[in-house]
Amino acid sequence: MKMFKHFAIAAISILLLTAGFMIGCKKDTTTHTKPVTYCDTAHCGAGTCDSVDKICYCPDGYEGYACATEIRTRMVGTYLSVDPCTPGLSSYNVTVATSAQGGRFITISNLINEGYTVTAKLTNGAPGSGYTSITIDQQTANGTSGPAVIMGSGGFQNGNMTLSYNIDLGGTTGSCSLTGTKQ
Repeated sequence: MKMFKHFAIAAISILLLTAGFMIGCKKDTTTHTKPVTYCDTAHCGAGTCDSVDKICYCPDGYEGYACATEIRTRMVGTYLSVDPCTPGLSSYNVTVATSAQGGRFITISNLINEGYTVTAKLTNGAPGSGYTSITIDQQTANGTSGPAVIMGSGGFQNGNMTLSYNIDLGGTTGSCSLTGTKQ
């Protein structure tokens, strides 16, 4: 009987601890694919936990459980793009790839359909928004029309990319506005 009493107390204790743990959990809204559940700051990994709303604020370029998922993995691919800076073309392909600079950087290739490749920096949008801002700091890129100085900004959301950028082709300048849909 004494053994049964200890077993019953242990079982009830485990049940109460499990119930308390489950009540304290909230959904992590920083992920844009599958929500995960977490209950304390330790589950935010390199991010910070909002102790009131229980939302992980991840470092730029990361999302999800423990802020361990690179956002750029959702962006990598080919985009069917339209850009008024390419007269005579109804659309062309732009490629987004990971950059060797780390998790918050990507490369965007084939701007104005002339092979220009730039490196862009990612900045997280509001948790749960699915929006990621991109910034192209001023840089020189080579393409079929020779070297060009390019800078701009835009964003990614739901498989779409928008980008407003300035391009200087050695004295000939243009302001371009690209929209692309991931293929």
